Amino acid sequence: MENRLKEICSVNSEMQEKYYLYCQIKKSLTERLRTVPAYFPHFSIHDASHSANIIKYLSMLLGRDNIEKLSVSDLLVLCVAAYAHDISMSVSYEMIHEKMTSDEWKETLKKYTSSQQEDLADIAERLLRFPEVKKDVIALDVYSDVLYVIEENFRAEHAKRSAEEILENGDLEKLFGIRMRNILAEVCRLHGCGISDVMDLPYEENGIFDDYIHPRFDAALLALGDLLDMDTGRFDKEFLRVAAPMPKLSEIHKEKHESITHFLVKNGMIEIKSNCKSLEVYRAMRDWIDWIRQSTEFMSVHWSEIAPEKIAGAPYLNESEILLNNDVKWVEFADLKFEISTKHALKLLGGTNLYKSKYVFVREVIQNAVDATMKRIYLTYLEQYDGDKENKDDRFLKWLVHEGKEIINDSAIHVTLSIENKRVKFVIEDKGIGISKDDVKRIASVEGKSDDERNFIHTMPEFFRPSGTFGIGLQSIFIVADEFEMITRTESEKTKKITFQNAKDGRGYITVSDCEKRNFVGTTLIVYLNQNYFTQEDLGINDFGFKVRPREELIYRSLVSEVNNLDSEIPAIKMQQQKEEYIPVIIENQVKEFAEYVPKIILQYDSLFADKLFVKNDYLEIICMESSISYRYFDRKHCCIFNAFLCSNHDDKNKLSSREKLRSYSNYGRTIFYKNSYIESDFDHGYESGRDRFHSYLDYSINLLSGNSEDVLTLERRGIKEKFKSQLDDLIRQESGIFIRHVVDDLLTRHEIIKPSLLLIVYQEARGYGYRFQELSEEYKKELQSLIIGGYQCFENEENQKNEFCPTAYELIDKELFFVRRYDEKDDVACTSKVTDKKFTDIMKEPNVILLNMRNNRDYDHPLNHKIKKQFIYNINDILYEVCVAVPFLRQNNDPYERDSFFKLEQFLKFLFTNRRCIYAWPEYKNLQTYINLGIRKYGHTVEKQVEMQLNTEIQTLLKNELLERGYIVNCCDRYLSQIVESKDYQDNLKYILAECNNSTGDLEEMYQKLWQDELKLLEDERFKEVTKIIIKNIGNSGVPNSGDVFGGYFVM
Repeated sequence: MENRLKEICSVNSEMQEKYYLYCQIKKSLTERLRTVPAYFPHFSIHDASHSANIIKYLSMLLGRDNIEKLSVSDLLVLCVAAYAHDISMSVSYEMIHEKMTSDEWKETLKKYTSSQQEDLADIAERLLRFPEVKKDVIALDVYSDVLYVIEENFRAEHAKRSAEEILENGDLEKLFGIRMRNILAEVCRLHGCGISDVMDLPYEENGIFDDYIHPRFDAALLALGDLLDMDTGRFDKEFLRVAAPMPKLSEIHKEKHESITHFLVKNGMIEIKSNCKSLEVYRAMRDWIDWIRQSTEFMSVHWSEIAPEKIAGAPYLNESEILLNNDVKWVEFADLKFEISTKHALKLLGGTNLYKSKYVFVREVIQNAVDATMKRIYLTYLEQYDGDKENKDDRFLKWLVHEGKEIINDSAIHVTLSIENKRVKFVIEDKGIGISKDDVKRIASVEGKSDDERNFIHTMPEFFRPSGTFGIGLQSIFIVADEFEMITRTESEKTKKITFQNAKDGRGYITVSDCEKRNFVGTTLIVYLNQNYFTQEDLGINDFGFKVRPREELIYRSLVSEVNNLDSEIPAIKMQQQKEEYIPVIIENQVKEFAEYVPKIILQYDSLFADKLFVKNDYLEIICMESSISYRYFDRKHCCIFNAFLCSNHDDKNKLSSREKLRSYSNYGRTIFYKNSYIESDFDHGYESGRDRFHSYLDYSINLLSGNSEDVLTLERRGIKEKFKSQLDDLIRQESGIFIRHVVDDLLTRHEIIKPSLLLIVYQEARGYGYRFQELSEEYKKELQSLIIGGYQCFENEENQKNEFCPTAYELIDKELFFVRRYDEKDDVACTSKVTDKKFTDIMKEPNVILLNMRNNRDYDHPLNHKIKKQFIYNINDILYEVCVAVPFLRQNNDPYERDSFFKLEQFLKFLFTNRRCIYAWPEYKNLQTYINLGIRKYGHTVEKQVEMQLNTEIQTLLKNELLERGYIVNCCDRYLSQIVESKDYQDNLKYILAECNNSTGDLEEMYQKLWQDELKLLEDERFKEVTKIIIKNIGNSGVPNSGDVFGGYFVM
């Protein structure tokens, strides 16, 4: 092209003068380009040789015939553009000084700190804190950092700045004139833009002689020519030898050029072949060739709108081949990365405090290893017994316990902790099924299991199914590391290495390659923990230790502490310790220097199926001692292991006080395990825990061996999902029932010696379930008769005296108990027969009724598991007494207890004057009940079924004012019912009740309105006007207790 330009310009003196001026400009630009390496030492060569190569490759691409058809103006613009397009990369000290002392420079560095190029982000952070840095950064490092930042900053918009310099260049104005110089500037600017942007230029304009120039054509060729300078000699090795270390990105581009094995540019045709050493280089080369392909394809489609009329066909990419280590085997994984970026995932998880511990990855990767090994063990079993379809789950369980025992032990998972080159190294090795190519793709997409895998898992016995993952658990490793690798092998695929990169470096790729390090099926995962990811708070160390002790030692000790499964003799902590796993797990210390305080074997889980419980045919173990009952049971139906402990600390030589409750003893801590892993402790139950005293005595743990983790556990796997808690509560109650049945059977079969107070607990629960309780009372009649319950006070009607009454447990366990207390000790409540209800008081006239005194504060601890049946007011010698009738607790009867009108009114007055939201239901309105908080809360005894009765504030105020004035409300129902029904509060209450209850909508709507009607009629009952005033006064003085406090929670309504 340059020769053709010289040839044409020799025709006349005007053209010859322009050519001489071109040569001078070329020489000037060449001198400028020589200085580019001074501040861009890590870039490919951008001196005059790069410009000459562009002209050379464009000449080869166009061919002689097409070059001879180009106008002088097109040739001149193309040749000058080849030398001028990168001119802004020749920067001076003054330019750099001006940039780096500007007000915007600090903001530029701050922007770089969030760069996806990790080395650039680190450099920017160091430079931002440079004035304070004294010890850990040397001057040479600062020099290298500054060079890198200059390269990044001045490269970013060099095409735009080159165009700006061209517009200021007087020599170019002499050569082209102002208009043509502007076109040249745009041609150079567009080499840094997308190929389609050339269409913003005009197709054709008048040139500098009697010819035409084609701006689109010139801009497209310059951009393509710039890309074609890609042969192996683009980097100056001698210059790199003496320069600062290359950044990672520059190293990749250097290897990209060096990977070229075939390069041909000839007569419009381009051929490129490359053999890359790594996937990083492969990606760079692939992207470069894609840019060439996009350019040629765009030019081909729009050739008639770009090229001069006589120029033959558009350039094309005839052949392109990129190999990876002489193969295309792993090329399909070149672009594989997590679809949820690591950076976004960890930011999301951090924002929800999902991963509060840096070491949560330990549990994640151990769980993955266990799951993979369980699948392989089941496949091994199927190879032997695939045809055995009957009782396959039972057959498999027996195989695990007996024949498969050796296979399980040989499949143990090994974790090793060590320190290499001042970095903590975590390695976990399993003999599971390995990771296939398809598995790698699913890991990247975070989509979980394939349909085939789900179907396979579904065929596995429920008690031996993998727990499942949330998909992003593997990315938790990036909380502590820049990358990690897996060396894995499957039955059908050879060994491969998979490297997972943190997205912080701008890629986050998953790289797959061949590997010869492992010759057996399974996976080895290797993580090097990055010291920079750990803060002083993470390590829990004081200032002195954090600043003085080696960081890797601090991290190692912290990691050991985390994986050591809360090693402690403190009972409350021991209850939370995981002791078993489906597959044995061994965690080993490999740092000999720490042997003094870190044992060789840090932690070891035995196989769950090595437990002697599984050797027993009924999977049941009961140990009845005199004061306690220990119980373990593997429930095949519900796929769980239930451990229970029941004891009595009461000295049965002394009588059991009626004001005393039997104490429980914590051995298991009411702890929940999910597939052997600790989840949470102190799991209390829903509404029934307040009704049933048994659950306050029973201590237990339960290991759930079924259910998918996504359905059962919270995302961080440290708690039970709210939606699952009710199911878990039901399961624990079922297991408690199974426990009591097994205990009763055992007692009746072997007639164990057992303390009467412990027997009393067992009997009452058996009675609650309706299971063999009569046999039990007869078999252990003497024991129950020997247990005296003292502290009762007999109430004598005629003399109004209180006498101590000490019955035996045997006398009371099946009886109705009548508790009585004077309603008002101050005689403020006027006693009239009108306030009593004959329907209730008639039962007081039945023979053999024994009245037991109730303490005035209604806070009566009680050893018997009774439940209130009725509550009413009773007139004795013109004094009002409250009577509570309690019956033995039965699980089949959870209906609300009956109240007379007096106590219905008292409850409604408390509702009005204490601004409550709910009331306890009457038996006839039990279908309106809903659980407070759906029956699930930390402390079960405060959670009950009640009826939502939120009342409009204005209406509530009117009702309260009238009651304070008169003690009753005239025509209350007629005046207020319609207002209440039409209020938003009423409609919201009804909407919630309909959503929570299963009865027909029409029935509930009618029932709810009837309840309000009955409540309002109580307020208009003039019989209670004096009582109402006293009750309201007592409410204001906190003199009326909550109904649910009666008997200290034994008789929660």
